Amino acid sequence: MGKTDYCLSQRLFAIRANQKFVLSIYLYYELSKGHGFSQILGSLSGSTVFGIRQDVLRTIKIVIPDLSLQQRFDETVLPQLKQIKNLEEENRQLAKLREWLIPMLMNGQISVK
Repeated sequence: MGKTDYCLSQRLFAIRANQKFVLSIYLYYELSKGHGFSQILGSLSGSTVFGIRQDVLRTIKIVIPDLSLQQRFDETVLPQLKQIKNLEEENRQLAKLREWLIPMLMNGQISVK
């Protein structure tokens, strides 16, 4: 990633991968879907707004394979994750269409032949 300026609030902080050890996509996957995510869920705190403190986040342990294996993970899993995202969006669009069509079918505005 290039250098970018960010403005972060007190409840938001940036996590950047040290590219010498871990690829950004692998770190993202681990923290958003993998074992790291499970640990984060178990460490959430707050009564109205859930969050995790930086000091707690720093204790999260993830397995970091060597870079060549991470690269293979990226080449294999990333296309599948993109496909999942595309299918989820397609499902959302189809659900919207269904919600629009059902009332029209029920009140006779349209019919199926």
